[in-house]
Amino acid sequence: MQLQEIASQLKIDVIWPEGADQNVDISGVAPIDGARTGTISFIADTKYLDLAKKTGASALITRDEIPNCPVPQLIHRDPHYAFARTANLFYQPDHGPNVISDKVEVHPSVQLGEHVTVYPFVCISPGAVIGDHVVLYPGVFIGADAIVGANSVLYANVVVGERCQVGERNIIHPNSVLGADGFGFAVGDGEIVKIPQTGIAKTEDDVELGACCTIDRAALGETVVKRGTKFDDHVHVGHNSTVGENCMFAAMVAIAGSTKIGNWCLAGGQAAVAGHIEVGDKVRIGAKAGIISSVEGGQMVMGFPEQPAMQWRRARAMERKLPEMAKKMKAMEARLAELEIQLGERKSSSNQEPPQEC
Repeated sequence: MQLQEIASQLKIDVIWPEGADQNVDISGVAPIDGARTGTISFIADTKYLDLAKKTGASALITRDEIPNCPVPQLIHRDPHYAFARTANLFYQPDHGPNVISDKVEVHPSVQLGEHVTVYPFVCISPGAVIGDHVVLYPGVFIGADAIVGANSVLYANVVVGERCQVGERNIIHPNSVLGADGFGFAVGDGEIVKIPQTGIAKTEDDVELGACCTIDRAALGETVVKRGTKFDDHVHVGHNSTVGENCMFAAMVAIAGSTKIGNWCLAGGQAAVAGHIEVGDKVRIGAKAGIISSVEGGQMVMGFPEQPAMQWRRARAMERKLPEMAKKMKAMEARLAELEIQLGERKSSSNQEPPQEC
């Protein structure tokens, strides 16, 4: 692919070195320190500027023009984003031919779209709808009346429960489950009674779930992961919760039931959000944070219970000083005890009766 074509698709300009040949062919992407002729790389941090002048890449994506750079530069305000867009021009996963294996269980009532790929040992239950260009890897189970939207890829051992819905262009990685029962029980008369989970779970378009994610079906109604949201591995969403658009959750984030997460929220690894609360748009949740009350939009919170990030950092900085502070406190207590003894001796001396005159 010609470099100029890449620039055109990204809608950005190219800065050419003096006298450079503008017929530059690009065959792939590469890291800045391992690039070779025919590849394109990027620089998003100024600490790598020295590498730019000796890179083997045929072109670079940069935020600002690099003086005396020997290769063409594509200038973009977010080089990392532009590089991702470029990489997608060269890398598209190969899911094999559009063939339905003869080792699958597909009920006659299933609606299969065009150009579907179904690997061995897939089970598709009655009434399910599979969209065009869907790929189902070995061991996938699609429940009764479930829907899988067009161009979605479900990797090995993914489960989509009955009546649950997968949007278009979803990517669901191995062993994830959409539509397991929510954790609903009632306790009384000395027993634990299961509450039937009669709702569904669904993902909207362009959602990606990492490996071993679980989206519980609702007790009533829907559990929803909205358009464009991306989950790392081992993310859990409890029943009747809603996760907004374009959220990004790192591994082992847990959202309890009946919670509403706004749009464009970020959550670090092992963060947890309690049930029946709301988290506003564009909230950033630090790793291992515990959110137990509603959070207004636009904040960054950390710690347990949650608190503004700067306040949490100051508290952690103070914790490092606790051993030193403890030593000083013990020294002050010892000095105070010494002063109290001295003061007591002085009072005792002043209270003695004066000697009587003869």
